[in-house]
Amino acid sequence: MGSYLARRLVQSVFTLVGVSLVVFLVLRIIPGDPARLLLPEGASPEEITRLRTKLGLEQALPIQYLIFLRDAVRGDFGRSYQYDEPALGIVLEKVPATAELTVYALLFAILVAVPIGVLAATRRQTVFDYGTMGFAFLGQSMPSFWLGIMLILVLAVGLRLLPTSGRGTWQHLVMPALTLASFQMALIARLVRSSMLEVLREDYVRTARGKGLPARTVVLRHALRNSIIPVVTVIGLQFGTLLGGAVITETVFNWPGVGKLVVDAIYIRDYPIVQAVLVVSGTAFVLINLLIDLSYSYLDPRIRYA
Repeated sequence: MGSYLARRLVQSVFTLVGVSLVVFLVLRIIPGDPARLLLPEGASPEEITRLRTKLGLEQALPIQYLIFLRDAVRGDFGRSYQYDEPALGIVLEKVPATAELTVYALLFAILVAVPIGVLAATRRQTVFDYGTMGFAFLGQSMPSFWLGIMLILVLAVGLRLLPTSGRGTWQHLVMPALTLASFQMALIARLVRSSMLEVLREDYVRTARGKGLPARTVVLRHALRNSIIPVVTVIGLQFGTLLGGAVITETVFNWPGVGKLVVDAIYIRDYPIVQAVLVVSGTAFVLINLLIDLSYSYLDPRIRYA
């Protein structure tokens, strides 16, 4: 286990360096000069040049990247062009809001999707199976921005049951969490069903049934546990992705999380903020993947790490 962890940590370092390089280059390729966007309209060329020098944008790209990499190792991503504060601190202030939305959305999706997937698999080719999978296809194909707007029109504007946007009480959380959970719910339900169908055909499941075990025990203790690894993988990957910011959902509902922060930062080319968001998200994604891999040996004792 120790050697496996050491290898994975080394791989993670190289992955994060690659992420930082891609993030750095892509931001510089995007058209638009941060100095021009930050200064008032009609600013003189001298003012633009002076601000570019102050922001370090006049240096060659390799020099800029090496400075960025050196500072990032120390947790310093520079000062935000817009807020004139340390970029990492601004990003970390927004992480709790995104984490709250992500946890509740995924929790809701899991609690609904896993039972639906199990029932659909045990009732294959029935009306329940066709109906639930039809809704799953609908949930995966429905654009999240459209669903969010429809929820606002119906629940907030029409019925006046919930606030339209913002963060504060549990009422503010309902619509963005439902919007974010819709795709995850559909994905998890379909995956649980397909994984369960494969396991239910295995010999040990037929043996358990032949021994006279109750159907509930066979399904939950034997079939579900052995089919859960791909489901855990997808849930972990989705959790890591959403922690990086549910950009569309947070923008639609004006949710003050990482996703909305990075959209606003890209608009004004606030490089330190965007770089901090993407590197922090990449780090979270890598760590979550590592935890998922380590959980496999618990879920399936046959898996061992040399």
